[in-house]
Amino acid sequence: MNSKRIWNFIKAVTGNIPLLKNIAVYSTSKIIGNFGEIMHLMWIHLLLIMGLCEGIHSCPDMYSDSPQHVACLPPSPFLMKSVEVDTFDKKLILFLHNKYREDIKPGACAMFQLKWNEELAFLAQKWANNCEYQKSEREYNDVPGKYSLVQNIGLAYVSWGSVVNAWHAEINSFNYTYPGEGLADSYRNMVRSTTLLLGCAA
Repeated sequence: MNSKRIWNFIKAVTGNIPLLKNIAVYSTSKIIGNFGEIMHLMWIHLLLIMGLCEGIHSCPDMYSDSPQHVACLPPSPFLMKSVEVDTFDKKLILFLHNKYREDIKPGACAMFQLKWNEELAFLAQKWANNCEYQKSEREYNDVPGKYSLVQNIGLAYVSWGSVVNAWHAEINSFNYTYPGEGLADSYRNMVRSTTLLLGCAA
């Protein structure tokens, strides 16, 4: 096994996890040159890597009964970087959602003011890290015993304001006679009167 094949093996196993890459690169740099020792130690470090992966991608206890739940998904190997939703963006997202909810005509008789929720933001981050431009299965994104959730998804926007405005723009496709039909899922989710909490991620 030559050194190039070893490095390719390392990249395939460690993906985009810097800690694991550092461990594997350090280990391999110490043992290249002796095939038998390489194979022996590579297996040792592969087991170490697998153990670390299990810890990093472990599923929170409250979701462990459903391994396919969003909270239990490992990051996509194509994930390059997660973008933090800072305090300013959280306030902007909430402001725009609540403004559009208040602007509904005719007005809703029992429209809740949305509040930010970190638990929902955590689930949104887990799904964003999965790099799937589609909504997850409804049964796999709820918070057991607490919340039933809906999702909105945006791709390739330059700001949170543009994402929320794009969801609101679906108002032009909203079917007021049959609200459950049409191509306005994102808008419908924004203005659903019974929605209480909001959490976003990128």
